Order: sequence, then structure tokens, then C-alpha cells
Amino acid sequence: MIAFYLPQEFAECLDKGVEMLFYIEEDTFDRKDIQNVVFALKRISGSLRN
Repeated sequence: MIAFYLPQEFAECLDKGVEMLFYIEEDTFDRKDIQNVVFALKRISGSLRN
């Protein structure tokens, strides 16, 4: 199923994804990789709001 979101809805979905990253178990991913993902998600989310 493909979902289409308005930019604001997509930004909120990305925010939830960022929140989920806080609950990843230790040693699952490299810390720097997670930080890079969070940075990218935050930039996308911010761009969609503007």
C-alpha cells in the first residue's frame, strides 16, 4: 500500500521516526550512522515545513 502525505503530515511522520531512534538497543548500529540518519530526517522535516 502506498500512502501519500501532505508535507506537514510527512514531517510529523519523520518526527515520529526520529523519536523511535531513541529506543534502538545499544550496539545495533554505529552511533555516527544513527546521528547521520537523524540529521537527514531533521533536514527533510524542516524543509517540508518551510
